[in-house]
Amino acid sequence: MAESLSEKQVRRFLDKQETLTEEQQNTAKDLKKRHFKLLAKSTLLDHESCRRLFVDFIRVTRPDINPQAMFFTLSSSPPTAAMLKAFATFIAQTSQGLIMDQISVKSLHGYMRNFRSVFYQSTNNTIPKATTEDVSAFIQGPLADQENLCRVRKVKPLTDVHNVELLLSTLYSRSFLETVPNMRDVLNLSLYINLVLDLAAHGGDIAINRKASVLEHETLC
Repeated sequence: MAESLSEKQVRRFLDKQETLTEEQQNTAKDLKKRHFKLLAKSTLLDHESCRRLFVDFIRVTRPDINPQAMFFTLSSSPPTAAMLKAFATFIAQTSQGLIMDQISVKSLHGYMRNFRSVFYQSTNNTIPKATTEDVSAFIQGPLADQENLCRVRKVKPLTDVHNVELLLSTLYSRSFLETVPNMRDVLNLSLYINLVLDLAAHGGDIAINRKASVLEHETLC
């Protein structure tokens, strides 16, 4: 019986693993652990940021409530759909997007997911599915219309030759050259900048339009 594609991939991976020295295997394991630690730290920072944002929202709209005692203890009940809608409105009116001035619908959904995670971690309780669906529909519909939020995913512009020229002109400026010990560092940085920007541009081309043709040996510089 012929091997499937997934079976071939697994076999090739195992064959490759057998050729690695013990030191290389330990290095790979360390890199993997470090990667997951960075991901975990990033997630924790997002959750903490969302928690602080919700606390600010409660202090502004309901100063008579202690947000920690009411929403982030084991005895806490889930916030109502009306309160979560007001929280989403508060975020839409006070936050800015990373690409555009106005926050997007997708980002608001992300805030709501983070809040659900924070609430569950603090209370060991979940927000009812009906409430979640009601808030999601509100964000996607009435709130997006009211605050003129973007419903379409925004794509960052691709890099081009002008990006390379700008970076390299700065790299070879007198003020920067005076800060490096030798020209080898400058040349290494030049190669790195060209490589990263070139890959970023072509990767973006393929991601946006998978049928786009990429010429062999094509570079930005």
